[in-house]
Amino acid sequence: MKPPVEEIVTTPDGIPLSTLRYAAENPSAGTILFTHGACEHSGRYLVIFAALQKAGWNVLAWDLRGHGRSGGLRAHIDSFEDYLRDVDLLRQHFQLEDHSTAMMGHSMGGLVTIRYAQTRQLKCRGLVLLSPLLRIAVPIPSWLLTIGKCLKWLAPRQRFRNRVRQKDTTHDPQQLAIRRQDPFIQRKVTVNWFYSVETAIEQAWRDVGGLQSPALILQADDDRIVCPEATKRWCERATGSETTYNGLADHYHELLHEADRLETLEMCVGWLNERVD
Repeated sequence: MKPPVEEIVTTPDGIPLSTLRYAAENPSAGTILFTHGACEHSGRYLVIFAALQKAGWNVLAWDLRGHGRSGGLRAHIDSFEDYLRDVDLLRQHFQLEDHSTAMMGHSMGGLVTIRYAQTRQLKCRGLVLLSPLLRIAVPIPSWLLTIGKCLKWLAPRQRFRNRVRQKDTTHDPQQLAIRRQDPFIQRKVTVNWFYSVETAIEQAWRDVGGLQSPALILQADDDRIVCPEATKRWCERATGSETTYNGLADHYHELLHEADRLETLEMCVGWLNERVD
């Protein structure tokens, strides 16, 4: 298999975005644009990308601004639109066409994918959403939310600890050990990042009927990070396009880091291949 190609793409506001491109030997399906979740990076999915490449898909993966090897203030955005404009840039830079491109996103990357499809009236090959962030399940004390609302105006770059417990991400002890040692896993986010994401979630629900691309939603039934019931309700309301919902029993949030990750990926590839011309 061809090794991945690393490239830095610089945004108009000067943020270097780290990208990885995997070229299939005989690309017959198209390209998958992959967006990772909050406080992590695309380097955690190299086995997944290689499997997609072997299945005949080109892959373009990137580190969100403020994440992984990309530049920018760690886990901070001025607006959620920053992420969406970055996707615009990547699609233009790598000349990704709607008819041959699918988008795949995990957790907050799923939210980025949803909001991109909604705001750009995207009609692409398909969207694959893996435990998308459509409602936060992690308990956040009311006193902390009150402080955060004040700091949003006074000190938007003030940082707070990420309250996700690592043991709730996956059942796989090997993956947990790797995660704990990963220097790019972030423990804190800024106030403005949190409220920008909250606003994007509200907008994803407001515009739920406007999705125009077919979507496959895989949701961990035992998710402690995002709310499975909310994901299912959102899918039921996404009537603007064909949506397929699958709840995966006995799975934690990070579906692509559970022991059966390759079987889960086969479900995604099978669904996407059905939409290949």
